[in-house]
Amino acid sequence: MAAHYAVAQMSVHVTRKAFLGPTAALILWACTALAYADAVTDWNRIAQKTVGRRLDTLATMNAAMFEALNFVSGRYRPRFVVASRGFDDLSPDAVAAAAAHLVLVKACPNRKAALDAALRASLDALPAGGARDVGVVAGESVAALVRAVAPFASGARDAGPPGWNALVTELIAARALPADERARLHALTSLVVAEAYRIAARSPGRCAPCIAAASVAYVLAAEAGAGALESGASDSDRALGRALARAALGRYYTPLSKP
Repeated sequence: MAAHYAVAQMSVHVTRKAFLGPTAALILWACTALAYADAVTDWNRIAQKTVGRRLDTLATMNAAMFEALNFVSGRYRPRFVVASRGFDDLSPDAVAAAAAHLVLVKACPNRKAALDAALRASLDALPAGGARDVGVVAGESVAALVRAVAPFASGARDAGPPGWNALVTELIAARALPADERARLHALTSLVVAEAYRIAARSPGRCAPCIAAASVAYVLAAEAGAGALESGASDSDRALGRALARAALGRYYTPLSKP
């Protein structure tokens, strides 16, 4: 994987043009001592280059990576697959890479050669053996199920530039979190953004980017301790975005009770 790099402080300002269009902006900041790349981070960046404005694919990929990693760790309540007791002997990076690869190839078959090469690079960086090879099978199997049942396929396509995902990628990369926690934050933010655009599409006068910004800000503040400031959104859009985020945090991917 990519080399480690030190970070003393990260400050990210997502401009109106890059993230939210002309009506809103999101500012997030976080302090950390170490950041590093991993399969979750790498494949989110690959997805940003591959799918462009397709929020449905980003949401499905992030949900698939989390559900596959959570099937291995067994730490959170899944949404689309059955809970497992965990499989600690599988490689999380192999699981995440395989899950992301399957979703992206199915969504973008014309990019299969490049995605296959990216998967080989991800797997070649891991020790050979059962942990890697069975991890690939587990990741692909869970991703196929998530792709079959996830509700992201309609109402969330071509909704806007994926600057929010790049922002979340950088924020998560600046924290030394386990793979399933990194994937969980991506899945939660993808889920609320997709939901924000679906609701706005059915509600004339609603600002989808504004609702999405409020949702992402709320999730990251609640789950990652990131400070957040939204601007340019109406009170009703901001309130709706926060309500979507609260509902998602209460229903999806909550920690399982410890015995």
